[in-house]
Amino acid sequence: MFNEVFAEHQKTSPNCTGRLDFDYSSEEQRMFCWRERVICDQCHYMSPKYNLYNEIETGKVGRKSATANIGLNIALSQTPIGPSSVRKICLSTSIPAPSRRGLQKCANKVSKEIEKVNKNDMKARRQGLKTINLLRGRPAGEISVQSDGIFNNPLYSGIGKTPFQPATQCSYTMVENITPKKQVIALENVNKLCSKHGFHSVEDEEGCDIKSEQCSSTVPMEQSIGDEKEWAKACLLDLKKDHLEVKYITTDPDTSAYKAAEELNMAKITNSIPEHQIDTRHLAENHRKFIKNKSTVLAIMPGLTKSYRQKLQNRFATDLSMRCQAEFESIHKQTRGDFKKMKTSIAETTAAIVNCYKGEHKLCRAHSSVCIGENDNNWISKNEYVPNNFKININRDTDKTLRECIDFRFGPSILEKTKLNSNTQKVESVNHVIRRSLPKNVTYPRNFSGRAHSAIFSANNGPGESIVRLCDAMGCPVPSNSRVSAALLTEQQISEKEKERFRSNRRKIKRKMRRNKLFKMYEKHQEEIAYRKAQLLVKKAHTRLLNARIKKDHSYTINHIKVKNQLKNSITKDHTYILRKSKRANHNIQGGECSKEQAP
Repeated sequence: MFNEVFAEHQKTSPNCTGRLDFDYSSEEQRMFCWRERVICDQCHYMSPKYNLYNEIETGKVGRKSATANIGLNIALSQTPIGPSSVRKICLSTSIPAPSRRGLQKCANKVSKEIEKVNKNDMKARRQGLKTINLLRGRPAGEISVQSDGIFNNPLYSGIGKTPFQPATQCSYTMVENITPKKQVIALENVNKLCSKHGFHSVEDEEGCDIKSEQCSSTVPMEQSIGDEKEWAKACLLDLKKDHLEVKYITTDPDTSAYKAAEELNMAKITNSIPEHQIDTRHLAENHRKFIKNKSTVLAIMPGLTKSYRQKLQNRFATDLSMRCQAEFESIHKQTRGDFKKMKTSIAETTAAIVNCYKGEHKLCRAHSSVCIGENDNNWISKNEYVPNNFKININRDTDKTLRECIDFRFGPSILEKTKLNSNTQKVESVNHVIRRSLPKNVTYPRNFSGRAHSAIFSANNGPGESIVRLCDAMGCPVPSNSRVSAALLTEQQISEKEKERFRSNRRKIKRKMRRNKLFKMYEKHQEEIAYRKAQLLVKKAHTRLLNARIKKDHSYTINHIKVKNQLKNSITKDHTYILRKSKRANHNIQGGECSKEQAP
């Protein structure tokens, strides 16, 4: 550009010795790029305007987008910030900010392209799964998956406040369970928000067609957004287009998404008979809550006071839940998933766990996979959730109570539902990636789908490679062997190393040691309760009594006579005449004087 301008200036004014500079009064801003022209400070030379950026060749008539602007919106789709935040960042650094309208128009264009790129990427990954099955000697079209959905708001947070469920956007994902990579192979986005009209109903006659390019909403407001079975069915139909069917589907216990696979099989759309598996992580949490809320467990907890026994019950619930899951995983690994052998081993392990918490560790040596069974080296002494000298109180209901707690996890029906030892941890991690692009405090009604697809593309390909591939697909490739490409490669390597480090045994031991240290600190120094709900709305007298009970761990040490007097004095004086009247009546009766009103 500068060589052309200098040559043209010498041609028009060969004897001019003026200085060439940009004409800042006529510059044009195109988001983060500029169009400039050059003028001479002595003669009247004025060059035509030049683009100080590279354009994307689209082959269409009209203004072409700048590569830098497209790349910016690709990066924004994988971050929680939007046009308003970008403008704040620019203005706070004294950089002329692009217009909000320009940023939004570019984001709309980029979102559609990202959605196409990710759909093609997931399609290629589905084709790769069939090849893997053939190489393993398995049916090419049968796979196992894990699935879950994420909502922009909790489904039950607005009961009594909103006429419908508070959630208005949902992303439902399916992840394959046959490779270590755990790739996302299906995504269904549900959006109730319309960027033009707010929302739509089934009887809406405004002329806006739902699921069209003009309207961003995909379902009407009346439809339940918590119907995960419907969204799972859409994902399963996408798999069916590529001749893939689900043999095993793993979900959490709170959803009926597995029924979608059953309905498709009953309708003869799919041939594989699906089997439902429950996520072991969610099951362990439900197991912990079951033990925590079981009243008979409190009676077998050691301790002199009820408050201490309740705290010990909470910790025992976590410990027993982890013990059962650890035993199950070890047995599953030893038997290599042979379900008949697993059931036999677990029946023997149940008796060992019961005796272990009673202080007897002989059975652990023969039938436990995680407890060595020595008096000074066993599960209880090595675990951080219960004290080292923990021992269950033995009474006539001890064995029954412990077996009921263990059978919640090792019952026949639950074992059948968890025989694959599968979970939905990958889906949960993908949900965190989606939450990065779609935070709770911001709704993107127009770009919701594109941002969700960008998050999935990043989860499948990594942070660095996803940016490179999206930029190549958009026509703004990252220069190879440049500082930018080297930095993106570094980001990719850091992400992969962090995943390996998080899964390493060294990191697991470090987390366990830290947790153990915190529990020991909690035994010595418990934090003060400084926050209580509605504490300013409670009467002062009752607040003082509440504080007295909180400070003193043993309720029987409170002076009940003093408490009774304080409650008596807290009664307002407006009703004291009732006491006086009753005293006067008693006095008159005893003295032999009785009026007509007081006579029986």
